Parts: sequence; structure tokens; C-alpha cells
Amino acid sequence: MTDVEMKPAEDKTTDEQKEKESTPPPPTPLAEIKSNVALIERAVSTLEPRFTQRVLRSLTALRKRLDFKVLHDAITEVYPKGA
Repeated sequence: MTDVEMKPAEDKTTDEQKEKESTPPPPTPLAEIKSNVALIERAVSTLEPRFTQRVLRSLTALRKRLDFKVLHDAITEVYPKGA
């Protein structure tokens, strides 16, 4: 019978690290608000309700991560003073 080649234990950790690195980090609340505003604008311009539904589905998770600072930054970035 032939011998089976064994991998060192270090290779397992590098495989696990590669898997962790391959998953993208979740978007920040600010980035999520900006993408939601873009989806709402697209829904209004094309009269498609599916974009609005996508935004509404994501609001419950977003509400838990909101605070005054994030909301203030999102409003000032989406709607500048001259708008």
C-alpha cells in the first residue's frame, strides 16, 4: 500500500484565512443609505416597484445600525447645501 501525503497543520490555517479574505466586508451604513437613495431614484424614474421593495426589505437591518452621526453624514452627502 502506498503512503498518503499529509499536509502540515499550517496549511489548514492558510486555507481558512483565504476563505475569510474572499468574503467582502459588509457595507457601512453610510454606503448602504447612499445605495438605497440611488435605488429609490431609479424606482421613481422608471416607475418600477421592485427597486422600492428592495430598499424596504433592507431597512430593518439598517435601522439597527443607525445613529445621529451616520444619518447626518448620509443626508449631507446625498443632498449638498445647494440642492
